[in-house]
Amino acid sequence: MSNEQQKSQQSPWVKRIALSVIIAGIIVISLPYAIQFGIIKGLQSAGSKNVTLDDVDFNLVTGELTVKKLHTQRANKADINIGELHIGFDWFPLFKQRVFISALSLKDSSILIEQPDESHLVVGGINIPLADDENDNQDQAASNWGMGLDKLAFVNSTFIINTPKFSHDFIISDLSLSDVLSWEPEHASRFSFNTQLNDATIDGDIQLTAFSEQPSIKGHLRISNFALSTLKPFVEDQLSELGGLLKTDLEFSVVLAKDSLDYTQHGEISINNSSIGLPNIQLQHQQLSWNGSVEVKQAADTLDIQLDGDLSANQHQNTLASPALHTVIDNIHWKGNVRFKTVNEKQALTSSGQLDMKGLSSKNQQTDFLVAALQQLSIPKVELREIDDIKLSAITLSGLTIAAKQSKKPLLNSKLISIESLHIEDLRNISLGKIKLDSVLTLLDINQQGDLPLLTQLNDNLASNKEQTTPAPNESEPSHIHITGITFTGNNVIDINKATKSGSVKKTILIKQFDIGDINSQNEKQLTPITLKAVIDKHSNITTDASIALFSKKTNANIKVSLNAIELHSFSPIISEQIGYKIHTGQLNANLDLNIKRNILDGKTSVDINQLSLEIANADTASKMTSQLPMPLESALSLLRDDNDDISLSIPIKGNLASPDFNISDVINTAIGNALQGTVKNYLKYALQPYGLIFMAAEQAYGAATAIRLEAVTFPAGEATLPSNAATYLEKIGGMMNKRPSLRIKVCGLSTSADTVVSNPGNQTKSESVKPIGTTPTTFTKEQRLELAKSRALAVKSHLISNYSIDAKRLFSCAPSIDDTDKGSAPRVELSI
Repeated sequence: MSNEQQKSQQSPWVKRIALSVIIAGIIVISLPYAIQFGIIKGLQSAGSKNVTLDDVDFNLVTGELTVKKLHTQRANKADINIGELHIGFDWFPLFKQRVFISALSLKDSSILIEQPDESHLVVGGINIPLADDENDNQDQAASNWGMGLDKLAFVNSTFIINTPKFSHDFIISDLSLSDVLSWEPEHASRFSFNTQLNDATIDGDIQLTAFSEQPSIKGHLRISNFALSTLKPFVEDQLSELGGLLKTDLEFSVVLAKDSLDYTQHGEISINNSSIGLPNIQLQHQQLSWNGSVEVKQAADTLDIQLDGDLSANQHQNTLASPALHTVIDNIHWKGNVRFKTVNEKQALTSSGQLDMKGLSSKNQQTDFLVAALQQLSIPKVELREIDDIKLSAITLSGLTIAAKQSKKPLLNSKLISIESLHIEDLRNISLGKIKLDSVLTLLDINQQGDLPLLTQLNDNLASNKEQTTPAPNESEPSHIHITGITFTGNNVIDINKATKSGSVKKTILIKQFDIGDINSQNEKQLTPITLKAVIDKHSNITTDASIALFSKKTNANIKVSLNAIELHSFSPIISEQIGYKIHTGQLNANLDLNIKRNILDGKTSVDINQLSLEIANADTASKMTSQLPMPLESALSLLRDDNDDISLSIPIKGNLASPDFNISDVINTAIGNALQGTVKNYLKYALQPYGLIFMAAEQAYGAATAIRLEAVTFPAGEATLPSNAATYLEKIGGMMNKRPSLRIKVCGLSTSADTVVSNPGNQTKSESVKPIGTTPTTFTKEQRLELAKSRALAVKSHLISNYSIDAKRLFSCAPSIDDTDKGSAPRVELSI
């Protein structure tokens, strides 16, 4: 074949190749412009009104696309502002059904992201529907194509995010993602970022296996100055306020399996100047921090959460809405572990660690009333075995104060309280070890009504303004309490200030010893020993030794109380209100011995009162008091005094505590009355022997509840002259009255039926006031008999005044009377105290 023929045959192919090269060149040259045109038109069709794009470079061979200075604007709003966008695409992996992006970078850019409603998202002016596709719930066939990204980088890029609940700038200073390969599922991708959300910095270094059958993430996350108020729009239905600055420095890992999750975390989380508003409480902290580890494991029917580390809160404040209590705690520190686990809906909570707290103060904001304050709480060992099984060991409370109004003295203040152990089972049964209270100061400020205003104010300040329903009674087994013992040590003082109408009574009681033995509500028969030794105002003493069955259905107790050198005048304002007498001097010594067995009270009190001096302060009250006594109080006390001006009484006390009519005041008053009567009776028997003594009921006497009547002075029938044999008896009476200057006697003359008929009138002795009717009278008229009775009383009274110098004011005459009830009774003058 000639050369010409060969050239003619090759010419069409050369032309075709040349044409193809020309066309390819045209395409390569025009492709960037086409891409630029497509980008502009696409953005305009998406809604952008003003789109500018300076340059587009595309290398078809290397698969690299660069877009520079892209700017879109919509209604005076910049949607997209990209300094440079670079995309690198590798063609060869396509032959292996792999899409591999070798590079994707974004520099010096800002993109506006908006969400006008829940169903749409607008990114750079492009509307993206968020509604689920109808086929979202259908199973999709797995794609055979692999996805890969060698390197992604964002530099100096800003995302402006505007939603109905969220409007913030998210700035990416530097972000990189590399080695993302779906065909190597176990290959770890690397993700690092340095970003900023408003004033918060967020950066981290992370490794992840996104395409593994068990995807995992692990890395380091650091957050600084993240404002929690950013999240408030998302929780405004639950929280009225959310604020504070979050800081984290965490190492974490997450492993996701088909039906399980495994999360671990180590490091520190802190929130500064936090504020959280809940419906009924406001919480604030200067700093809240956690430093430790967290593990979360979740499987199909199992959730296991474990925390181990330190939790502390500085300057904690909480404010309740009702009651309006504002509580401040300088510092709270917990160190230990907590584990919460659920298996098949069965929950278990365990914990162990130590708790310390300093500087607690709780006040009512409306009244400025201090409810409680505590300098320090320490619990070195806390164990939570189950949700309802709590055990605490070696609890100490320092500087406890309860109930104080402004700067005044509190109701209670203690230097130190230590509790050996506390065990709560089933949230009902409470067991406490030995309790020691050191230097407890108690203020009992009692008003005239007998109330403690501080205690009333404490209850009022703790009361809620909201209506509270009374919980239904628990039909389960009752709660039980067990206390090994209670001991007071150190300087324990009770200051008592009792207000009365006539003044206040102030007493200081120093408790030198106060011990309470084992207390056990499950043992009804157990007797709890109680020992008390105290001093009142330096020189008066009280000792108590008792054993009481505190939880017995029927009262069982043995109580012994000793009072020594109690100065009664200092209690006069209180005593005056009770008995109507003001005490000038008097010292009380008493021993009380009570035995109570199955509600039956059987005891006695021996009382010694030295140098008692009193006077009536309120006649009405005194009258009510003395009406229960067998004689006027002054007379009774006069008879009770010995040569040293002391009074001794032995008072039996008996009664049935279960009786509906039982009243301890009535029992004591009755016992005192009986004791007075018995003691006076014994004294009179001794002082007037061999003369007897008669007791009569009030109805037969002169209006007194009971009266002590001495043996009467008898007279011959029809006579008013004092018999000679009465002188010896009246000598006893006169001597007793001289010895007892306060003793007063009532002198009452009587005429009996013996005066009606006189057997030998000629031998009768005539008195000046009684004149015989005839020379041989046989009867007396009623008027004569009354005159005879009057003369007899006058004879006795005159004898005592003239012979023993008895003041007439101490001898009271009665109206003369006639007594014919007993025909055998002798005419007489009755003497009663």
